[in-house]
Amino acid sequence: MREEGPGPACDPRQPGDALWPEFKSAEDLEIIRRQDLRAYAALYQQDPVHGSTVEWPADLFGDWIWTPAEHWPRKFKYRVVCVDASKGRSDKQGDYSAIVFMGISVEDLLYVDAIVERIPLDQIVRKTIVFCDQHKPLHVGFEAEQFQELLVHEFRRQCADGARWPVYMMRCEGVPKVARIRRLSQYVIHREFRFKADSPGCRLLVDQLMDFPLADHDDGPDALEMCIRLPQGLCDAMERVSPLLPPWRQW
Repeated sequence: MREEGPGPACDPRQPGDALWPEFKSAEDLEIIRRQDLRAYAALYQQDPVHGSTVEWPADLFGDWIWTPAEHWPRKFKYRVVCVDASKGRSDKQGDYSAIVFMGISVEDLLYVDAIVERIPLDQIVRKTIVFCDQHKPLHVGFEAEQFQELLVHEFRRQCADGARWPVYMMRCEGVPKVARIRRLSQYVIHREFRFKADSPGCRLLVDQLMDFPLADHDDGPDALEMCIRLPQGLCDAMERVSPLLPPWRQW
């Protein structure tokens, strides 16, 4: 596909025109680009370097992703908070801890708020409880690799009766972090995420998404993927008991 900017004088096409529309139309190429930027760049633009830089193009992170406080939904069909403490053996020194909220609106958009900071281990649970008091999730998930599952027990203890929010240990099951974060692709490509505009944590989370997989840190996207995975996993478990249960998007 002809791209913006100057091109060779022998190419009469306008930007956006396909080279061989009988083989792949501009519409077909745009679908491929949205589904897999790297394959599109390498196979159809002869530019594998561009495709290997970042996972998602910058135009998927326009101003429309930011939601000011006055437009933040009052009600959600589903609410979840997930925590990536980044204190496991495989995490890098200086990694951020990420506490991420995701709410599914009546329009099926995914609204996100986040705390992405370097948080001392003894403060993570308290910050999570305060964050949950603010957002009132239906479920809470903690990454539970190595000793991090101890945070789940501490969370339950500090919640006193343990009945404020159901809490779940979430394990990676051997799936690499990059592969897990790539599960967000369908939601990024279809422009379903909305981020809280006045949240410094969301600003950092979006920066990490835009630089993925080249960013020095990806703790925010990792916790966001957990927010997607937890309700899907709960729905799958319930469907094994009741096949008539609607998909999680319809909760």
